[in-house]
Amino acid sequence: GINIPCDPCTIQVVSSNAVYHPIAIAIAPSGLLVVAGETDITVMDKEGCIISTANSQGSGSNRGICVTPDNYILVVSSQAPHIAKYTMDCTLVSTANTRAYGSGPLQFYWSQGIAVSASGHVYVCDTGNHRIQVLNPDLTFSHMFGEKGSGPGQFHSPCGVAIDSQGMLYVCDRDNNRIQKLSSTGAYISEFETPLCPQSIAIDTNNVLYIISEHSISVYTADGKTINTLQDNTITCHGVAVDDEHVYVCDTASVIIF
Repeated sequence: GINIPCDPCTIQVVSSNAVYHPIAIAIAPSGLLVVAGETDITVMDKEGCIISTANSQGSGSNRGICVTPDNYILVVSSQAPHIAKYTMDCTLVSTANTRAYGSGPLQFYWSQGIAVSASGHVYVCDTGNHRIQVLNPDLTFSHMFGEKGSGPGQFHSPCGVAIDSQGMLYVCDRDNNRIQKLSSTGAYISEFETPLCPQSIAIDTNNVLYIISEHSISVYTADGKTINTLQDNTITCHGVAVDDEHVYVCDTASVIIF
């Protein structure tokens, strides 16, 4: 019901009454939208019709969501068990054997973004520990990389991660105001600055980047050249997903389609 000037884009707002405070969004191989609210997950079609929904597991709030190549939903939350796996009908399958706050393997401190590779490996932004933890497809620990800092391969509160068609990682290094590009093993490749603290990222099939800050949506080439930016203080952006036709953004009260 709000007109947002963004010529030449057209914008559709999808009511999300079934989702309390939408935080993150992903697109399943079937084309369905998978949305994480603070305390629930919802599968809906692109017109906003609810397919399935369920209260999520864990005592913390949900902070990220993705869909595996074999069509399972992975949700990361701020507290243990941190990583939970669901079927597309929102039935819990398993959780990672994570423990309470800490800095060891499978310990997290305010985990946020999550992405999955073509091989099924899971990359989680361990935000408060300033690193990325990598889990095997069965949600056991594989390896981790990064530490607090502003140098190549270091992070300051990483909170979003996406994987391109070549398996390269793009990490929202929020408090360093930059995007870092890394190999799947965490080797530094390149970086570019962003004007505002980046918090979520999606990549389309042409390796174009869609980056969310609190009140803005920006489009970049893979080497950091700005294509377009929408700045609007009436929306509070969280998660972002993209397909061949649209960009889907979580506002606090809606899912907005560009």
